[in-house]
Amino acid sequence: VGDAQVDRRMRSMRHNGRSRVKEREVSPSPIMESSLISTMGAETPKLNARKCPRRKKRYWRKATRGEEFLTDEQINQENDVLRGRIDSELFTIDRTPQLSSMRLTRKQIAALNKRNLLERADDEEKEIKPSKSILKEMFRKKKKVIATALRRRDPVVMASGSKVAYDLWADESKETSTEHALIEDHYLRSTKRKKPLEPRTLKHIPSLLPPVEVAEAGASYNPSISTYQKYVDDIAKDEVKVEEDEGKLQKALSLAPGETYVSQSDIIAEESEGLFNETATADAELTMDHSDLPSNEENKKPIAKKEKTSKMRRLEMLEKRKKFIEKAEREAKRSEQLVFKVKKLNKEISKSLLDIENKTKLRRKRKSAKRLLGTQRLGRGKFTPEERPFLLSEELPGSLRQLKPQGDVIADRLKSLQKRNMIAIPGEERVRSKLKKKLRVKISERRSYKEVTIGSRVI
Repeated sequence: VGDAQVDRRMRSMRHNGRSRVKEREVSPSPIMESSLISTMGAETPKLNARKCPRRKKRYWRKATRGEEFLTDEQINQENDVLRGRIDSELFTIDRTPQLSSMRLTRKQIAALNKRNLLERADDEEKEIKPSKSILKEMFRKKKKVIATALRRRDPVVMASGSKVAYDLWADESKETSTEHALIEDHYLRSTKRKKPLEPRTLKHIPSLLPPVEVAEAGASYNPSISTYQKYVDDIAKDEVKVEEDEGKLQKALSLAPGETYVSQSDIIAEESEGLFNETATADAELTMDHSDLPSNEENKKPIAKKEKTSKMRRLEMLEKRKKFIEKAEREAKRSEQLVFKVKKLNKEISKSLLDIENKTKLRRKRKSAKRLLGTQRLGRGKFTPEERPFLLSEELPGSLRQLKPQGDVIADRLKSLQKRNMIAIPGEERVRSKLKKKLRVKISERRSYKEVTIGSRVI
């Protein structure tokens, strides 16, 4: 655009024959001035930049002239805009008083210093970061709150193969924080819509035994002969076993035949033995003992041991060495043979380990079955089964109305609870040995204490 304008101006000047160029607001560039001077001073017109050949230098400067003209025009426009404004629109006056020029009193200086200190303290408090220990404690409490909220929340059971429904028009601003979860949990608990947490021992099974045992067919008021006979035989066997146990205990506590209990007179005689003169009786007993000894024992002579010669000792040493060498050879041979039996040994070891594992599993199963099907000893006492009620053959009634009540329901329930490991069985209290609180004073006299008399003095 700039080159075109310059060319037009130059053509108009050449056409009118003017000798000078009209002044413009924007000062021309040095390149433009040189071109204008050359056109004015020359008599014959030259080719302009638009029509000049490309190999000339004037053609190269064509682009730079246009850029300079555009920048000058832009600066001119900005100056025109600023030139039409007032000073108050262009500048602002700082009307804040300078404290350095003012003279303050002591109270004003103290108040100003106090304000600066408070502002500095506020800035420092904002910049202080919490320590690692405080951050750890904060994170720990936050995790604990989240965990309790998640644990108290009811588990949502989803059907197998069902997709999660997504509500497109739901409110996105729904609270999902821990506070919302705690509030929801409290609301459900207070309105009794949520069950309290169950204790761990609630679902614990102490025993697999039935809570109510059905009586056998022989215990009926009108049983058949076979069932009644079997029921009565079982009770009789149990009674015989109890009597045998009592007899064994009585036999163990009773004295052997020919033995008697020690009386008080026997104890006194044993304690007073040797106090009276019984030397004559003792001498008589000694003479009797010497006379009973056989005479052959006095005539016996000691048998002399046969001494070993050096040849015998040497042969014994060689025999021992030979046995030691043979034993070492056997051990080496056996260790060599073990190398070829590695596979066999490995199979045997794996088999033994498998057997041990199976036995351990079986033992654990038996132990758990014994614990669940048996009666444990929870208290000091031992469980004794309740005696089964029975009737004699002549006592069997003909109808249920004539049957007399037997046993006790409360005692039966108590025995059932004890048998199923739900109530501890009481027993005799353990008698603890009471320690003597009062100490006994022991008096002892030393030899040095006895040596001190009235006339003695310290050396």
